Amino acid sequence: MPTTDPTRTKTLRDAFGSDASKRFRSIKGDVRESVEELDILQLGTQRAVNSAPDPREYEFLSNPEKRQRFQAWLREQVDNGVLETTSGRAVRRGEHWTAQYVQKAYAKGVTDAGAKIRQQGGDAQVLENLEDIFNQPVHSSKIELVYARAYDGLEGITQEMDTQISRELSKAISQGWNPRKAARKINDRVDKIGMTRAKTLSQTEIIHAHAEGTLDRFESEGFTEVEADVEHHTAGDSRVCPKCASLQGTTYTLEEARGRIPIHPRCRCTWVPIVDD
Repeated sequence: MPTTDPTRTKTLRDAFGSDASKRFRSIKGDVRESVEELDILQLGTQRAVNSAPDPREYEFLSNPEKRQRFQAWLREQVDNGVLETTSGRAVRRGEHWTAQYVQKAYAKGVTDAGAKIRQQGGDAQVLENLEDIFNQPVHSSKIELVYARAYDGLEGITQEMDTQISRELSKAISQGWNPRKAARKINDRVDKIGMTRAKTLSQTEIIHAHAEGTLDRFESEGFTEVEADVEHHTAGDSRVCPKCASLQGTTYTLEEARGRIPIHPRCRCTWVPIVDD
């Protein structure tokens, strides 16, 4: 019976998702402390808390100024704790927390591709560690694109979260929400936009990195065509996922295959080489 996860990357996906969730939970703690406990927006009675912004800095600000100053502070917390804003060059060098996960997924794609080639009687060198893989020019240059894609995805999530938090802040001030309700509404956006989408990102980017590593290895070994090794439902009935079924039984050139996997969130398909007769 076909495997339900041809990539065998669950450990990596879980680790990436757990790391992302931990960072967004820290942001939620910042929001609770500053908005509910410290009442930085002056929505209710203040209580002394030895962290977050100084409420005296907000005392004589207009409502729009309060919102803007608080959001700038929260954006800084997100930049430091989740996004870890850095230069594009540093991202492409893998100097970001997301890089450790996608690098391992890419490397696994490379080694898995070698195993598939050998299974079909081909002669592919066994690459046993990351140094072996990334010392090869084809892989050291391609991984830069994988790093950048993961970072860009995370940046997009934080920007959308920032936009929606701005709306909640405006409503909190204009409608006179109490501090607890304001903190809850803001943290709902951290949950629904930040944490939820970051978990999906972690799964998507692991599978994308694995697929690209696989295709790059096939290309370096002289293969020109591939077909999909599709995932199957976990119920054990061997039915192919409907969206993944569009890949099954079709031969693609390497160029055509680029970017097709993952075909949907939580997809776990991969590629196998076509051996010329």
